[in-house]
Amino acid sequence: MNGTTPHATERVAAHREDADAWSARLGAAAGTGALAELPFIQSVEHARGHAFTGWTAVRLVAVASSGAWTGAQLLLRRLPRPLGSIAYVPRGPITVAFDPGEASQTRSAFAAALRGVRQDGVSLVRIELGEQCVVPPGVDEVAPPDAVTASLRAPWLAAFADAGLRPHRADCVQPRSSRLLDLRQGLDALTGAYDPELRRYEAQARDAGLVAAPVGGVDAPDQLKGIMDAVAARTGIRRRPAAYFRHLLASYGDAAELLVVRDGDGTTLGAHLSVHTSTTSTHLMGGATDAGLHRRVPVLLQAAAIRRAAARGSRTFDLWGLPTAGLAANKAKWGGEAHAYAGAVDLVLDPRRGPLVRAALRLRGLGR
Repeated sequence: MNGTTPHATERVAAHREDADAWSARLGAAAGTGALAELPFIQSVEHARGHAFTGWTAVRLVAVASSGAWTGAQLLLRRLPRPLGSIAYVPRGPITVAFDPGEASQTRSAFAAALRGVRQDGVSLVRIELGEQCVVPPGVDEVAPPDAVTASLRAPWLAAFADAGLRPHRADCVQPRSSRLLDLRQGLDALTGAYDPELRRYEAQARDAGLVAAPVGGVDAPDQLKGIMDAVAARTGIRRRPAAYFRHLLASYGDAAELLVVRDGDGTTLGAHLSVHTSTTSTHLMGGATDAGLHRRVPVLLQAAAIRRAAARGSRTFDLWGLPTAGLAANKAKWGGEAHAYAGAVDLVLDPRRGPLVRAALRLRGLGR
């Protein structure tokens, strides 16, 4: 990748990679700066976490002779027998190319290679494009208009057309937008951008002797489950079994960090789970008991998670999702900028089963 325009005859070949090769590819691209943000949701650890609910994974890469590439980790899941399987690409594919021509060629080759997952019984591929842009001031952060992200979709619409594939607009599974904090600005500038209310709440929790501390070992999943059960009881979100949290933390391993706040008697008041890649730290889940909410534990946990992410060298902290206006307003208090993602498309590979899968997804959703 030398920045020159590739010749029309440049070779691009697609292949599947194993988990180790995919991890090495992502790590090398992030390490050299060719990939500015490495999303955890395209990591091998994320695929391992989803194995709990029946997903498997394949990694497909189209590589040019120059070294430019486009690739993605596809999550596959069997559907009820008449429908075959679905493939889901969260926040991908990823393109690493310094030249627009190389990028275009590898995208088109990747799109054409997607037809190969028919051999896995896949009827439909849902791709949740990972390209993102800052939401302009005054624009709805929760549901950014199509015009904001049209330029992000355009290269992929061209690639699908080159491959003879017809994309259908689809619903996003992951958040349509998120708020990202730039950790490279330094802690003083970062914390100075917090809403004064948050700084006051954090100080109150600290003055009360509360501390957000990392926890691990066999007790960590139970700590997280207890807090998420409390959140589920209050908000109605799905309650997960203990085995889910054990599997989740084991899958991410050192890429996950669980912070917990306990009362003086050892009672857990709140927990916060972050996942890390070499570029980005992301708030995955967490919350507090009713008593923890009253004592400002969520603010203490979030502030601690952001500081620890900066200390480990993360470039970005992702507050992970702006699904409602209320959450968007609350997350805006931490500063940063709202980002919109390019949206999702469906590619029908099986002309008989694919439309049935699309209809089923509209009724029941993709699931996790």
